[in-house]
Amino acid sequence: MTPEQVNTWLAGLMDGEGTIVMLRMMKDRPGAIAGRILLSNSCKPLLDKVQERVQAGKIRLLKGHHTPLKQNKPMFTWTLHGVNAGPILKKIRPHLIVKANRADLVLLLLETFTSDSNSHKLDEKTIVIREMIFEKWQKLRAAEKDTSEEIFGEEEEDEINERES
Repeated sequence: MTPEQVNTWLAGLMDGEGTIVMLRMMKDRPGAIAGRILLSNSCKPLLDKVQERVQAGKIRLLKGHHTPLKQNKPMFTWTLHGVNAGPILKKIRPHLIVKANRADLVLLLLETFTSDSNSHKLDEKTIVIREMIFEKWQKLRAAEKDTSEEIFGEEEEDEINERES
């Protein structure tokens, strides 16, 4: 596959099987907000191929999905977070449909990151910008809940966030 075909393929996977999230990393630190992309599937070789093509991210078994019952397949998730998600989001963004608005907000957030930015020492302007972006994120999430189902339920998303912390 050409690089553009890989980007199109990955965007299709993200729209159908993945999610793009923004989360507050530390509730007591304004501006400590990060972006993350996740792709979950019961076919680990598919996620291995994603990781191989992207050359980044981690694959983990999702807790609670691996049971001894034969009808329940183990579920895996490939995760890429923080500034590492930016280059991939930029490449797949032109091809996203379902997750386009989420990608736009995470990319906007990532523009506030610099090589020396540290959530412990953010200037007031950066904090305000990040908090405004996060507020837009919350409004987008509320609108999505009104119009469609989430790929992950709140409990699953919280579980993933906890495991990544």
